[in-house]
Amino acid sequence: MEFKVKFFNEIYDDMAEWFFGRNDDVTSGHDGSVLMTIFETIAQELERLYIDADIGMKHKIKEFLYSWFKHTRKSAQYAVGKVVFSCVKPAAQTIEIPAGTVVSTAQGVQFKTITQGLILQGETDSDEVAVEAQESGTGANVKSDSVTIINTYIPGVDSVTNPAIMSGGEDEEGDYEYEQRFINKIRGLGGSEQDGILYEIGKISGIYSVKIIEHFPPKSGINFTVLACESGGFLTEGKRELVSDAVKRNKACGVNYTVRSPEKLPVNNLSITVMKKGVVENSVLIEEVDEYTQTFFSQMKIGESMNLSVLVYNLLGLDNVDNVVVTCKQAKDNLISCPAEQIIVLGSDFSVSVDGE
Repeated sequence: MEFKVKFFNEIYDDMAEWFFGRNDDVTSGHDGSVLMTIFETIAQELERLYIDADIGMKHKIKEFLYSWFKHTRKSAQYAVGKVVFSCVKPAAQTIEIPAGTVVSTAQGVQFKTITQGLILQGETDSDEVAVEAQESGTGANVKSDSVTIINTYIPGVDSVTNPAIMSGGEDEEGDYEYEQRFINKIRGLGGSEQDGILYEIGKISGIYSVKIIEHFPPKSGINFTVLACESGGFLTEGKRELVSDAVKRNKACGVNYTVRSPEKLPVNNLSITVMKKGVVENSVLIEEVDEYTQTFFSQMKIGESMNLSVLVYNLLGLDNVDNVVVTCKQAKDNLISCPAEQIIVLGSDFSVSVDGE
C-alpha cells in the first residue's frame, strides 16, 4: 500500500468525524472548545510525524540503494598550483622558503606551500613552489597573479605571485549531481553503454564536464569521441590518460574511441559596467567583479549555452553592487549559443568599469 502524507485539515476532520460519529451525546464540538483544542493539538503533531516519516523514508531508501551499489558522494577537493617568491635585490645568500609557508590573495584565500623553495644566492626569484589551498572548494581556483600576500614572515623575501591559475578545487558533490551519477550507474550496469562509461569517468577527481559524441558512420575509424575537461575547459595529459583508461575498461570490444578536450568558444569584447553602493573603493569593486566573472565562466560545461541575464543576476548578489550592465556583441537576446563539441570560455578584451569612474 502506498504511503500517503496526511496534512492538518484532513487529520483534524477525520478525527472529528470518527469521534462524533460514535458519540452522539457529546455536544462540545464547536471551535475553541476544550475537545476541539485537543483535536487541533493532536492533528498538528500527527501532521509533523507524517512529514518526518515521508522525508525519512525517502532519504533512507536512497541511502540504502546507494550503499548497496557502493555509490559514494564525491568529496570536496583542494585547489593546487605554484607560486614564485621574490626579493627586490639579489639574495646575499641562499634563502630557504620552508614547506608550510602560508600565502594568500587580497580576498583572503589562503594557500600553503607543500614543498621547500629556494632563492639562490645572487638571484631575485625562487623556483616554482607547489602550494595547496587551506580550504577545499571551487573558491580557491583563483586566477593568475592573484596570490600576492605572504602571511608567513620569511627574512629577505619581499613578494610572491602565482604565474598560472590555481586549479582542481571542487565543492562536495551536490544532491542533484550525486543522484544523477547513481542514475547513470544503474542505466549503465552493462558497462559498455554510454551511461556506464559516463559513470566511470564521473568518478575521476577533477573532471568537471564530460560529453560523448557518437559517430554514425565511424569517422576515420572512430566510433565515438569523449570530450572531457577540468574547470575552465582545459584537460591535462594526466587527466586525459585517466579518462582514456576508464573508457578502455568499459567500452565494447572492437569499438574505437578518442579522448580530447572540447574546442573553446571564447566570448570576446565582454564589457561589464557596475553601479556601486556604499563607500567601497572602485579598484576593490572592479577586482571583486572581475574575479566573480572569471569564476562564472570557469563553471561552464561542454555544449552549455550562456545566458547573460544569469550573470547579471548573480553579480547583483554581490554586496557592493547596486546595478549592472553587461554588453557583448556575440550575444543574441542575451544568449550566447554553444555548439555541442565546444565550451564557452572568457576571451580577450574583457573589461570591468565602475559607472562614473
